[in-house]
Amino acid sequence: MGIYDKKITGSNGINYTKEVDGPSDWAGIAYNTFFKDLSDGLIYWKNTSGDVIHIYEVSGGGGGGGGSSVINDVKVTLTPAQLLAIDVTPIQATVAKVGVTFEVLTATLRVRYNTTAYNGGADVRIITTGADRWQYGSPGIDSSADSNGLFTRVGGGGNIQLIENAALEIYSGNPITLGDSEVDVYITYREVTL
Repeated sequence: MGIYDKKITGSNGINYTKEVDGPSDWAGIAYNTFFKDLSDGLIYWKNTSGDVIHIYEVSGGGGGGGGSSVINDVKVTLTPAQLLAIDVTPIQATVAKVGVTFEVLTATLRVRYNTTAYNGGADVRIITTGADRWQYGSPGIDSSADSNGLFTRVGGGGNIQLIENAALEIYSGNPITLGDSEVDVYITYREVTL
């Protein structure tokens, strides 16, 4: 039995970084990680509570009160005009749903460099509408070449804030005043019905 480091993109629509021989290896997987179990060929997610959830599972392995959960992906392309105003005009990544909250599981970005880099410190963050603490922050978008980056779960100095009946938004914590590249943001999130 064993755990193997991998960097697989898009297998069954999910990126994962670990493969295991079987369920006896699940305990060795870090929290907040997608992985593939070679014994059944399925992809799983170990959430921030340590629960292992099959990505196609409808009943969510412990979400508050036995509610259901579904894993979704969304790609949002941010134009230069949107990025130059994103600190005051966030971009909606999902549509709010009654009785549902969204938990971001992982996020990546791709900067498609044009001619001018975004000013230093430029970043994008993923937050629930109405929250004062974000869920994930980007490594920065001030690259002067095409680049990819992995968001980090940060929570703005505290625990992340999940709000029922609210959408996920992309915004910046710093004013962006210069730059002309498009940025693609890829978000994998759990939709939890409360």
